[in-house]
Amino acid sequence: NWAPQAKIKERVVEAGALQPLVGMLRDSDVAVRERATGTLANLLNDHSATVKAANEQTPEMISALVEMLTAPDLTEDARRQAAHALAMLAAEDGPCDEILAAGAGPPLLNMLREGVAEAALCIMNLSWRRTQVKDDLAQGDTLENLMKLLRGGDAMAKEYAAGALMNMTAGSEDLAVKTVPAVVPLTDMLRAESIQAAEWAAGALANILKAGPDAQKVAADAGAIPPLAALLSRVTVAGRTLVVLALAALANSQAPTVQKALTGNKERAKLREFQDSGNDELKDYINTLAEKLGSSFKL
Repeated sequence: NWAPQAKIKERVVEAGALQPLVGMLRDSDVAVRERATGTLANLLNDHSATVKAANEQTPEMISALVEMLTAPDLTEDARRQAAHALAMLAAEDGPCDEILAAGAGPPLLNMLREGVAEAALCIMNLSWRRTQVKDDLAQGDTLENLMKLLRGGDAMAKEYAAGALMNMTAGSEDLAVKTVPAVVPLTDMLRAESIQAAEWAAGALANILKAGPDAQKVAADAGAIPPLAALLSRVTVAGRTLVVLALAALANSQAPTVQKALTGNKERAKLREFQDSGNDELKDYINTLAEKLGSSFKL
């Protein structure tokens, strides 16, 4: 119960809790294993310092968690918690490689087929580094199952699936083409109450719309442009680039409609704010967007 609280996470780790918790993952008592898994998932959740400490202090944690994914005597909730813990570890370079080497791929893909949201989150974090990892994870029905989650999962499952598709399609035109059927459900997510879900949907669209004019027309017809313009006013710092890139991708073939959505004072003021934020890469993306909209568009 303490583990979800950020300040207490550090104290728990400093007190030496990680090693005994990892030992409990292989306890003969199923209830002990399940509770240890949940505690570790909470300790690792969105806390990079704990992830680093876990990797340094308990290198055996990864193999034990991977075993949990296929343990026949565990509840689905325990397997979800194990996948969530692995997802947090996968956000760091070293553990990411170790998770794949430990054989997490096949059981995670099986869990994805079952509609487990945490499997999509883990795939998201595993796939953002190297093209080969994306290609390996994309074998079989992975993309179809992520798109299935987008269409029929709960809010959390949709959010994680959008994030996974965003990372899977980054820098991969082939995977972008294969995921064009996700354009409409991703467009629906641009209005999600969760800003992270909306941002990840924008990021996925930014990649998938590189598939070409047909995909861009599908997005425009589904109404993607107005909510993307509206996101400029509520996006977090981390999501600014995702929204601008999605608008720029649409501007390749839908420039007049994008320009119309961005002509309001509020939208142009936000783009100017982003330009002046000190992020040179984002500034370049905004300049590219403006160029695609033509000389009549002025910030």
